[in-house]
Amino acid sequence: MKKVWLLLCMLMLALYGTVTSYAAGETAATLVWVNPNAVSDVSAAEKKLNEGLQGALKNYQFQFANSVDAQIMMQQYMIENGVVPDDNKTSVGFLPKKGDMQAFANQLGVNYVVFCNARITDEKVKTAWISWTGDKYEVTMLFTTIVYSADRDQYVYFGQQSVKENAAGSSSMERAFNKCCNTYFTKKLTPENFILK
Repeated sequence: MKKVWLLLCMLMLALYGTVTSYAAGETAATLVWVNPNAVSDVSAAEKKLNEGLQGALKNYQFQFANSVDAQIMMQQYMIENGVVPDDNKTSVGFLPKKGDMQAFANQLGVNYVVFCNARITDEKVKTAWISWTGDKYEVTMLFTTIVYSADRDQYVYFGQQSVKENAAGSSSMERAFNKCCNTYFTKKLTPENFILK
């Protein structure tokens, strides 16, 4: 019985060891890139994604910098450094390099920078099977999420995941976009599987 108990303890330590190696109260900032052509209200989309990232990282007990201030800082950095992402709806947009992430950490005074690029990779308009609901809009999005440790000067997480959702009726493309974001944070990037190395 003691051997079984010891084995279970070792297994639990292996599974949760990565989370406990991060000190509660370390600082982090979340930053997101949403193509302005993909949504009518970029600020609302940025808020939704920043809140989702912070919720997915709740097990680490980070102290987060103000996400609105962080987004403004990133926009100013992009202007000052001549970073001009392509503006079509399905472009890659902005993906920061390690030097950019270090600059963000320095300007915000944080230990970790969490960045998410949410972009539409495919969109289709289909006829809904119930004629009175109008067209059905299908959106496929690619979420690229990166976590950078300023102290270690390395990425501690990198993940890319696609999500497909659809919606019918008015403002359907944007509603499908929002459904993709909700699905990403409720099924793909959850606190249980957002593990930093």
